Amino acid sequence: MRSDIKQMLFCSAITLCLTLLPGAAQGSNLNLDSTQEVLSLDGVEDLTLAGGLTFEVICGATNEVRIITREPTAFKTRRRGNELSIKRKSLKQFLTLDRQDTRVHVVITSRGALPHLEFDTGVSGDVRTCLQSQPLMQLNVATGSKVRLFASDIGELSITASTGSDVEVVDVVSVRQLFLKLSTGSHFYGGPKFRATAARVMASTGSHANVCGADLVTGKAATGSSIRVSDQASVEIKSSITGGNIRQGAC
Repeated sequence: MRSDIKQMLFCSAITLCLTLLPGAAQGSNLNLDSTQEVLSLDGVEDLTLAGGLTFEVICGATNEVRIITREPTAFKTRRRGNELSIKRKSLKQFLTLDRQDTRVHVVITSRGALPHLEFDTGVSGDVRTCLQSQPLMQLNVATGSKVRLFASDIGELSITASTGSDVEVVDVVSVRQLFLKLSTGSHFYGGPKFRATAARVMASTGSHANVCGADLVTGKAATGSSIRVSDQASVEIKSSITGGNIRQGAC
């Protein structure tokens, strides 16, 4: 338990530091004087964004990422096979840059299925699908990152969230099968705009899931976690002896 608390405190400290850095506010306000680097997403199956940057997904005629910043040395990229990572540099590296604006904003343009998306260390932004129906979407959200889900139709949605991360549904998202794994103070808020035929939820260590839009909910709640489901749903959730809470009622 002590190690979990230390992880949550570490996450909060890192997120606060990234927020307080000069120019660490939302990067979408960067103007046309900013540097822009464009990388192809063709052949990319795994895309990782890290280090307190912001992002958005838009639908278009190409598969690419556009990196926008006023400080070209504020980020680094790495392409290895079918994996691409874009990272805003560390706190120590920022302090040595002595720059006034180190914001980094990434625009992901897609004309088809999105790759597996991984967000780490204070990343925040918006995700939407660009296919009429995407068969599979995988999201890994960690270390104080925050993701908002917009209008999407998905066959299988797999989300892993940890260490104080949040995933929120803000527009109509329809899913046939949701696989949700939450730990260490992370949250999933489906709310009234989330619809799922079935959801399997594994929640632990102070995490919280709202899957009120799911018709069938299975899984396990452990170690101070909670799962909220509709009073109309079929529920097969186990609660461990370490204390998980299932709340069923009007949503």
